[in-house]
Amino acid sequence: MARILIIEEKTDFRELLCRGLETAGHDVTTSGRGVDGLDAQHEQGFDLIFCALFLPDQDGVRVIRQLKMEFPDIRIIAITPGSFDGRLSLQSVAQLVGVGTILPRPFSIRLAVESAEQMLAGSA
Repeated sequence: MARILIIEEKTDFRELLCRGLETAGHDVTTSGRGVDGLDAQHEQGFDLIFCALFLPDQDGVRVIRQLKMEFPDIRIIAITPGSFDGRLSLQSVAQLVGVGTILPRPFSIRLAVESAEQMLAGSA
């Protein structure tokens, strides 16, 4: 069992992802805002973090950069909206800040759980 944090503004999606990870046996905490997610990591220390690139209080890339500066070994899965008409790839931005896996929407909860398991096992 791993301790996983989900930082995602969309409540329905956050809860669905949380249930999927809990069903897989993980202890999951959620946050709808970047600042709250950073605070949770400081207070509790997680094995893996899912972080959306768009958050209501600050941009997810900034949150990820802060997490990687303070916790260089933290495993992060970025949740992206994919690309905008082929002109901007948020996936490349996420890779530059050090995420291990990128999940562009839409994706299945099964894929998210599998990605988490691979990262936790050190094979992603």
